Amino acid sequence: MGVVRADDVAFVSGFLAATGFFAGVGGGLWLIFCVRRVARLRIRLIGVPASGEVIGMVVQGAPTGAVLNSPQVRYFAKDGPPVVTSAMGYRAQQVFVTGAQVSLWYDPLRPEVILVAGFDVRLRDFLALAASSFVTAVGVVLEVAAYLIG
Repeated sequence: MGVVRADDVAFVSGFLAATGFFAGVGGGLWLIFCVRRVARLRIRLIGVPASGEVIGMVVQGAPTGAVLNSPQVRYFAKDGPPVVTSAMGYRAQQVFVTGAQVSLWYDPLRPEVILVAGFDVRLRDFLALAASSFVTAVGVVLEVAAYLIG
């Protein structure tokens, strides 16, 4: 029992390497998806703040049969005519009613791309980003441990 054989070390090293590989690749793919979702914050960082009015809802059907809503917003850019566009994301619940005033940020080079405050980016996006980073890091640590053991 107390004697460690070469077969045991090889098994542990192989197990760590396989687990690390799958955790690293799976976490890396999940990380890419999460970074794309949080990339919407780029508009918040470089965008121009504005105030707009919800003039309607863009409705889209999901493959599961659910009805998804996105607010259609009219706002006035600093230069040019009023802009009518919709938010980036969709939700199953209607967050804003028609006529509601919303805060938003728009891309000055593409005014039709907006980020609506309280709609487009949610807390779960950041939690998923943190979890995917953790899974990827665990995969890398397991790969390094397998290399050092074996």
